[in-house]
Formats: sequence, C-alpha cells, structure tokens
Amino acid sequence: PDPVPEGWVEAVRVHNIIARLPARRSGLASSAPRPEGRHAVMLSAHYDARGASPGAADDGSALAIILEVMRVLEQVPDREREVIVLLTDAEELGLDGARAFATAHPAAAEVAVTINLEARGNGGRSRMFETTAGNAGWIEAYDRSGAWSAADSLSASIYRRMPRDTDLTVLRQVGIAGYNFAFIRGLEHYHTPLDTPENLDRGTLQEQGDAVLALARTLVRGKLPTTEDADAMYFSLAGETWVMSAGMGRALAILALLLAVGTLAQRISLGAVTAGAIARVLAAGSVTALAAAATIHFIAELVTGVLHEGWAHPSPLTAHTLSALAALVLFGVTLLLVVWRRLRTRLRAKDGAPIARVAFVAAGLVVWAAVTIALEIALPRASYLGSLPLLGAAFVLLGQDERGTRGTLGHALALGVLPALALWPLVLEGVGIAFGIGAAGAITLVHAMLLPLAAPLLAAVAPGGLVSRTRWLPLFAGLVALGTFVAIANRPGVPLAASFHYFADTESRSAHWITFDPRPGVFGRTVMRLRDDAPARLEANLDGDPVRRESFLALRGGHRHDDRAFVFAKDAPFARQPQVAAKVTLLAREGDEEFHQVTFEVPEGTMALDVIAEGAWSDVEVLDGARWRPLAETLTRFRLIAPPREVLLRVRTSGGGEPIGSVIAMRDGIPPVGGADGAERGAGEMPSEGDRTFVRSRFGG
Repeated sequence: PDPVPEGWVEAVRVHNIIARLPARRSGLASSAPRPEGRHAVMLSAHYDARGASPGAADDGSALAIILEVMRVLEQVPDREREVIVLLTDAEELGLDGARAFATAHPAAAEVAVTINLEARGNGGRSRMFETTAGNAGWIEAYDRSGAWSAADSLSASIYRRMPRDTDLTVLRQVGIAGYNFAFIRGLEHYHTPLDTPENLDRGTLQEQGDAVLALARTLVRGKLPTTEDADAMYFSLAGETWVMSAGMGRALAILALLLAVGTLAQRISLGAVTAGAIARVLAAGSVTALAAAATIHFIAELVTGVLHEGWAHPSPLTAHTLSALAALVLFGVTLLLVVWRRLRTRLRAKDGAPIARVAFVAAGLVVWAAVTIALEIALPRASYLGSLPLLGAAFVLLGQDERGTRGTLGHALALGVLPALALWPLVLEGVGIAFGIGAAGAITLVHAMLLPLAAPLLAAVAPGGLVSRTRWLPLFAGLVALGTFVAIANRPGVPLAASFHYFADTESRSAHWITFDPRPGVFGRTVMRLRDDAPARLEANLDGDPVRRESFLALRGGHRHDDRAFVFAKDAPFARQPQVAAKVTLLAREGDEEFHQVTFEVPEGTMALDVIAEGAWSDVEVLDGARWRPLAETLTRFRLIAPPREVLLRVRTSGGGEPIGSVIAMRDGIPPVGGADGAERGAGEMPSEGDRTFVRSRFGG
C-alpha cells in the first residue's frame, strides 16, 4: 500500500468474539507460572470475509475446526491450562480485530501461545507455514504432538520477510508465540463467490482439524516452552517431521561441505575429472540454466498479463499454477538435457573415455556447495535445502570414475541423492502455489541445479537412448507448455470479473456507474448501456472530473491504491438514495476560532462512511462512548468502517464559520436503475469484489 496521506484517518468498529475454557485441574499452570503471567493456550481465526465471498474456506473452515476442537478439549480430563478462543473481526480490512484484542483486551496478557487458522484456497495439504521467532521449544512440542501438516522452516523464514500478514502478525508483536496453519490449493475459489461449502474439500478440513487437535491436546498438558529458545530447523519428508537444532543444522552443513571438498579433490587426483572440464560444465550449464530461467520467467509474465485481464480474481493461470509450472519446468529442464548431451559428446579424458557425466555431477556439487553457504548466511534455518543435496552430490560423485558409474556400488551411492530429489519438489510446490506463476523462473533454475545429481540415475534408466533423442525434447516440451496454457485459458466455467458500483451525487443530482474490471461482459454492457461494438475499455479522466475522483477514492480507499489506476465509468440515471443527514452545531467561540459539533445520522445498512473536509479543519475528535478521541491535527478525510447510526465529530475551525465538507455513505448492492433494471449475471460473470452504492452529499456553509 502507498503511504497514508497526511490528514487521512481510517477507523473501524470491530466486534470480536472471545470465549474461555477453564483448566480442569490445578496442575502445572498454577505451580509453575510463566513469565509475564502468560499461561493460556489460544485458538484464533477471523470470521469476516473478503468482498462478495461467502467465506466458507477463508475463514469459515477455521471456525468449524475451532468449534469441534473445543468440543473435544472440553472432555480432556487432564487439561492443565485455560483455553481461550479468539474470533476476530475485520481481518480482511487490515487485521483490525486482532489489533484491538492485542492492544485493548486484558486476556491478551494471559496468552502464552496461539494456534491461528487461515486458508488461501479450498483444499490441498494442511500446512503449518509460520511460527514466531524463538521456536525451538514450540517446534519440539509440535513434533511431540504427532500433528501431521506439511511444515518446514524455509516457509517460516520466508513468510517473516514477505509483505503479507495474518492475525498472528499482530499477536506476535505483543509477545504471544504462535503457529499458523493454512491450506492453499483451489486458489480459483479464493476471495470469490465460489468460496462456498460445496467447494470446500472435506478431506482437507479433516486433516487440518486433526493436526490442530493433536497440537492443542499437547499444549494444554505439561510444561510450555519458553519464548527465549533459539529457532529450530525442521522439514516434512516421508510422512514425518524432521527436527534439529540450529547447531545440528550448521554441523550438517559443515559435514556436507567437508565431504564434498574431499570427494571432489579425490576425483580430480584420480583423474576421473579435470578442473577444466568442471569449469566448462559450470560455465555452459550456468549460462543455459540462467537463460532458461529468464526465458521461462518472461514467458510466464507475458502469458499472465494476457490471460489475467478481465478474469475474476484470481486469474486462471494463477489458479492452475501447478499445471502451468509443470509445463514450464518441463520446457526448461529439457534445455538443460540438451546441454548435457552436447557436453557429454565433447568432453573426453586423455584416453578417450567420456567424462561428461562425472564433470556434470562435479559441477552440481560445486553449485550446491555455493547454495549451502549462501543459505547458511541468509536463511540458516533453511540450510538443509543445500546441505542435503550437497551430501547426495558427494555420494553420487563417489560412485563415479573416469568411465562413469562404477557398477552396483556406484548406483547404490547414487541413491543417496533421493532425499534431496524428494524434498525439493515438495518445497517448490508450496513456493509455486504461494507465489504464483511469477515463481516459474526460479523453480526452473532449481530443477536445473538438481539435474546433475540425477544424471547417473537417468543414465541407468535410459543409458544413451534418452540422451540421443534430447534434440527433439525442447520442441515437444514447448508444445506441451503451449497446449497447457491454451487449455487453461479456454477451459469452461472460468468467470469474468463483474463488480459494479453506483455513485450518486445529491448536490448535482447526477450519477454514474463505475467498475475497475477491464472487460465488461454481458451484464456490464447491459448495466452501462454499451453497444456490442463499443470499446471494451474506457479510461476515466479523474483529474478532470472531481466527482468521479471522489468516487474513486471512496471505492479504493485513496491511500491504498494508485490514483492513476484504471477505472471504467459511464453516466447513469440519477435515482434518489438514502443519504446521510448532517447537522452542524456551534459549541464555543474563542477569538477567530470556533468549535463545532457535526452530527451525522447514518442510514441503516451503511458499510462505510467517508467525511471529506473542505477548508481548515483542525483538532478533530470523534465521540467514542463518553470520550472524545482525537483523529488528526489537520483532518482531510475520515473513513469509518461499520459506523453506528449516529456519528459525532467535534471540530475547530480557524477564521470563523462553520465546517464545510462532503460525506459519502457506502452500502452493499446496486439500485435497479437504468441498465441495471432486470439485469442478471450469467454463470460466466462474477462480482468478486461485490457491488456497492455510494451516495455523496454536502453539509455546512
């Protein structure tokens, strides 16, 4: 988001739901209190939804899980500590409910740890994707609980650095430790009207519920960890969560590096490979891998830009990230196979034996040694993603001599790379879903780095045959990628975005339709009375039309979006709508300054109220219960989400005269006027952001 302009104030009234389940016996919680008095375990989720989404997965699934977990926990006989439930409001608006709990509710000081539940899709594996810092003890408790959700310290490390937040972001800032759970497949339903109970994967719901229950059962019994512990290194593989301390992870990295250096030196001294051959493979392979990754990234960005326009959020390509990524990665890896083939035919030892395979593996070892060192410096909790492939590369190289793989022993040692080959695809799947098609280039690059380690296994499966035909693989893979994109773009049932807004100005008795969707479909053309041959896009001149600019700011929040963003607007018939009644009362006069009270009578059903100041308003306060609370030293715009029926402002004006301004009331839906009469959206159009009506009026003066 852009920085909030000076004088902007945005406020929201929140209604959190908080419940308590007392401990069943006085055990550890009373005999060994934690620092700062934190003793309770909390389950948290948000109950609001985004736009026109019904919110079945995000975040209704979390509410269902919490209710069922609490039903089971109530029957646990040895529950030694209290359980608090926090269901927050206004998470989608900016974590406002969690912020209100963290800063204003006394129970926040009692919570030691929370299990926060989220969703970014409607199915797939349950993932424990984030923990708070100092998590060694909490991860040990997670492992001991037997909870089975995909978990790795890489995602936790990355998420802390990402500009994305959940309620846990706020809660951890006030000293509450936590786990964050979510599932992220089925992205095409995320934040759309398709997020319904019918589209929610029941198996995913059960899996996440089982994991949360297992973890909660462990946390309500026995001693809780301290938050001063170091961070742990952990990852999921072969149905287990593997946990090690940061020290053990560093030791593993050092061991892998030492073994790699020793193995490489031995292979060079025995003549199995030369430093020159390794350098040639590194140079050719690196250039090709980077070129392939850059090409894939460019193609992905280009295709995303073409396919995204007009589709309901998210785009079909983003929703089918795994299919698109698989096609792109196949294309990128085949380019690397071609390089392998050419190097294999050109690199030869002094006696004429081919050494390309040995040089290829040795080059991979060098690459993964560099990755291990880089991860140990930048993301030490994720260094296992370098050290495990590096160990595998060392084992693979040990099984190679100047003529290639050394029989049964060589193939047996080559199997040492399997853990790395199994681990990285799981990680890359999560990266692809979380970051979308924009991660295609990076994922292609990682696959390129894994390819040398699999060289002996590929040769064992298809010795010579596969390599000799690689000249046709890029063409085949390119056709597969192109076909995949075309199938995704043209698959039936993908709706166009079709959210429309009606803006009425009571002073000028004018109105117009507004949408931020760039391709109005049948419904949009009906609403806006566009001919079928009318242009699909129309850039509104916001600077030349202050009324439309006000509507734009009301719709987008002003400071949250670029003012130059695309907007499609067309005049509409004016129909009188319920408007805010404003009354200005003089309270006091001091010299050339006057103090006024502005009372707004808000129509029922109003979702948001925008007050736009004209002139010099200063020392503005809003009545909150029996207290006046300051808003800003100089107010230019005040937005109140979920306002009460009556809003009172106290204003000081300089130079005399009562305050002058405008007020905009926003509510759900659009009125049946003009082109909206009898218009219905077909299955091919979706109000993903929801329809809104805005009514602007002036007051004062």
